[in-house]
Parts: sequence; structure tokens; C-alpha cells
Amino acid sequence: MAICVNATEYSVAPLDGNTLAMKKNKKINIHGVILLNKPAGMSSNKALQRVRNLFRAAKAGHTGSLDPLATGLLPICLGQATKVCEYLL
Repeated sequence: MAICVNATEYSVAPLDGNTLAMKKNKKINIHGVILLNKPAGMSSNKALQRVRNLFRAAKAGHTGSLDPLATGLLPICLGQATKVCEYLL
């Protein structure tokens, strides 16, 4: 599954409706690829951490780095999808 998101517009509502996981800050095993429209002025790692915290993902990684001044599409892999990150380059 792929979701396209803008890095500047996000909410912190739990995806699975599990408010208990949100209250205890537990990580969720979520799997998939997020296609992030990274804005200028944000590093790739900062964008990755925002998405990871938004989805409360236990495991996350990005497929490459974009310059902090660059804008563009940054694929972010969550959970089991991190195993295919190297093939998305």
C-alpha cells in the first residue's frame, strides 16, 4: 500500500483507533511505503522522524537523502517494507 502525504500537513490521530496505544506511546507494527512530498528546509531524516512519529511505526527508513534545500518525492518505508528500500533507489 502506498500513501501520498505532504510533510507540512499531518495529524496525530491513531490510525487503528487504538487510543490505548496512543496514550502509552507504544509503537505499532505498520507496513507499507509512504510517498512524502518533502518541503524545502527539512532534512530527509527530520521528515522520516515526523512520519515515524505520526504513524507510531516501530521501524522506518527512507530510500535516499534529499538535500535540505531541495523539494521532491521521498519514499519512506515502514515495517517489513524497509527490506525493499534498497530496490527503490
